[in-house]
Amino acid sequence: MAVDAQGHPTDVRAPEGLSPSIGESVQAWARDLRFVPATVDGVAQPSTTTLYLTFSVGDDGTSRIVNASTGPGLVLGRTGEPPVHDGAGYVRIEYDGTGKVTDAHFEHQAAHNVDRSFWRWAESFAKNTTIVPETVGGAPVAGTARIPLLYCRQRCPPLPPLPTDSGTTLGDRLVAESLLRPATGTGTP
Repeated sequence: MAVDAQGHPTDVRAPEGLSPSIGESVQAWARDLRFVPATVDGVAQPSTTTLYLTFSVGDDGTSRIVNASTGPGLVLGRTGEPPVHDGAGYVRIEYDGTGKVTDAHFEHQAAHNVDRSFWRWAESFAKNTTIVPETVGGAPVAGTARIPLLYCRQRCPPLPPLPTDSGTTLGDRLVAESLLRPATGTGTP
């Protein structure tokens, strides 16, 4: 989605693969959002970001949004040798302004039912993922993000809560978190 310098969404697109009715509902909901504008050297700038939503579906088939967050887009990489056992956890990645992952570390403190094969698979997977960086004032922004990963052959384990980061408590339903490190100025979409 694109956000203008006043914090209003200007271009909202639903991801491919959603049913038209859900896509239209998500777009209408997202158009009503208001953001703290991104800034460079204290001056509000237009920006782009990816909006991540977590849905819950009720017994009656209705859905509701239970969490929303923004961050870079992800273009999934190759998966490599699968882990021996099912598991769930997070990989913290750093990426440059071109979207290349420059570092990836499995977060052991926020893992469920993982062994060495899982965290090696998770780090390899993350290193082979390409990021679509957020932009501020038209310039891509390098950053850090957490990627939630689940691998299951039979029954998926629950995704564990995100660990606390830099004194901030993060919700256990957060899909993606973006901690921006702007190349210049102070970019904060």
